[in-house]
Amino acid sequence: MNNNGRHQANPISGEFCPITLYLHDTPDAPSQFPNYGMSTANYQQGEDSVTLFIRVQNVAENVPDYFVKESFGFTYNGVSNIMPNTYVPTSVKIGHGGDEGPYNYDHMLQVTFHTNGYNNDDPNGLEYIDLGTQYISPPAYGEEILVSDYVYITSRTTKLWVEVDVLTCVATTCDTSVAPEDRFFGHSFPYAHSCVSSEDLQAEAWSCPGEVGRSSVDAEGNSVSPTLTNNRRPMLEDQNWCNNIMTRDAVGDDCAQPRTSGMTTSASNQSLPTVVQLIGTSAVPSFAPSLITISAAGLFVSALVLQSRRDEEEEELEAMSLEDDESAVSPVIATILMVAITVVLSGVIYVWAASLADTDVKGVPRLTFDLDTTNGVGGDDPHYRISVTSNQVDLATQAVEIRVAWGSDEVVVNLADTLVYGFSFENSESMVTFADSVESESGGTKSTFNTGDVIMIRTTDANGDSIDKMSITITYNPSGDAPGAVLRAWNSVG
Repeated sequence: MNNNGRHQANPISGEFCPITLYLHDTPDAPSQFPNYGMSTANYQQGEDSVTLFIRVQNVAENVPDYFVKESFGFTYNGVSNIMPNTYVPTSVKIGHGGDEGPYNYDHMLQVTFHTNGYNNDDPNGLEYIDLGTQYISPPAYGEEILVSDYVYITSRTTKLWVEVDVLTCVATTCDTSVAPEDRFFGHSFPYAHSCVSSEDLQAEAWSCPGEVGRSSVDAEGNSVSPTLTNNRRPMLEDQNWCNNIMTRDAVGDDCAQPRTSGMTTSASNQSLPTVVQLIGTSAVPSFAPSLITISAAGLFVSALVLQSRRDEEEEELEAMSLEDDESAVSPVIATILMVAITVVLSGVIYVWAASLADTDVKGVPRLTFDLDTTNGVGGDDPHYRISVTSNQVDLATQAVEIRVAWGSDEVVVNLADTLVYGFSFENSESMVTFADSVESESGGTKSTFNTGDVIMIRTTDANGDSIDKMSITITYNPSGDAPGAVLRAWNSVG
């Protein structure tokens, strides 16, 4: 082939691919042809050539363009406030553009979410962590699909990142029964989408979206010769790799994709769910002074009053002579009346002291609740709704427990549990979920159990069967060992 393989480079027309064919005779006359052995035959070795001009009509291969929808961004499915170290349900939308198809090869999408902030080996805790990979069938041309996963968020998490890779299948139709390394073409080291240094060393994953995989060392870091090259060509799988990546940052990172210099990755420009702070817990002593204690105190006060009165009477007797007065109250009756009055006052003081105790975290917390059973039966998510309508003191969220019992079964949850706090029956499989009415102070968000909080209780069991009657108990238990103080209880609800 002339022109070193450059097609349609004929200097005359510029429209044809010149191909020269050469024909060579063998050094000796072939024995299978007897006429060459005749005395009259004169075999001469020779050669000849002819140049053919072929027109090649290039047919562009249809290539899709999958993208993460930037305007949709990340949605946390209703979760806004969370405890530290919570797996948050997060969704993105993936669309299908580019060429409509048909495509020459079947393929699937590899979707991976990442967050940072919880790597113990990194002093800053900022290294990305792979949260797991999903292999999904791509959306139809012009359509979008919702892809969800649980992202792990701590108090140090600052970044959320999602990648969508397009993987060509080895078989004519993607065989999901085989492992990914056997299912997809070029699904091995050296990996695509990684920058390659001048020494042919791969950089971190997805540092150069669209780059062909190449490395002078193997997967274990051992030097190899010649340089390893992956036969996968990402540019034949997706037209624009920059929109296959989205972060929550306001400005996307540079996209080092070949032939698309200067492009940037997508950015949703939105906040992460707020990680709340907890207040401290305190031990719960006796709720209020007992009636016996207050009564004893009252009797002691009465005795002092009687003694004082007796001293005054003795002084009066010394100053004047006594005259008989049949209408006067005897000392015995006066004592009985004084004791009776003391008992009544003791009850009043008891109620007053109990009220004072209710306003202290260490005492009996006084809260009022509203139980709504309207949606307890029927619907996709039957549930009871308990609202805190008033409170005298903020309680520690981590000290509040909910007990739900029906038949021989029961469920006990803590409101600060990462599977309970910040969720609702719409985004959690937990029977009990807690929507907190948080407070912001000095740049932080504080979680307490107080007015405005809502507890949701699903009225179906783990099998989806309806629960006819249930008992619900809300308990405040700061120590975690004692039974705790019952804030409210409902029996045979439903």
